[in-house]
Amino acid sequence: MNYTPFLKQVANYYVNSSELDTTVFVFPNRRSSQQFEYYLKSAIDHPVILPRLMSMNDFVDHYTSNSGLVSASPIEALFILYQATCNVMGDNAGEFDKFAFWAQLIVNDFNDIDMNLVDAHDLYRNIDQYRNITTDYLTPEMKEAIRHIFDINVKDGEGKFWQQDAAPIPVESYGEVQRSYVTLWNSLADIYTEYG
Repeated sequence: MNYTPFLKQVANYYVNSSELDTTVFVFPNRRSSQQFEYYLKSAIDHPVILPRLMSMNDFVDHYTSNSGLVSASPIEALFILYQATCNVMGDNAGEFDKFAFWAQLIVNDFNDIDMNLVDAHDLYRNIDQYRNITTDYLTPEMKEAIRHIFDINVKDGEGKFWQQDAAPIPVESYGEVQRSYVTLWNSLADIYTEYG
């Protein structure tokens, strides 16, 4: 079976367009833009003016700068995110220096949510449900019993069950770092709303 990559199909479709030089192609990232450019150049057999290729970030930066709006600097975004986190989590937000470790990842995730027009509450609920589904609920003792009784060696990660089929680990038994992480994780959708 012959498989033609999607970006190559798009390049082949537009290669002979009379409006190629006035067209702007927007991609989720620079890597896909570069791959599309490669396919487009490979398909061209005559002189043409190439279209404008932009990543989604470049597109947003370009058109917001023309609107008079200014993107927050990374430092500004960090402080805005911390304020939003404090508003949502109160004293559980923790100290700024500890928060700053995760902040850039969270800002990047929030930017991806915005650029892909994703509902943050649905996204974080789905990720949480997936995480619960893929949790390994077999204790080392259970794995040893399975090995002994059935002569089956259960490796880590092979004892995955739906959460309702096994008792979840109580939050009270978490360490401080785990409790902070879970508290932050459970608040991310609300932080996103406050941050926006």
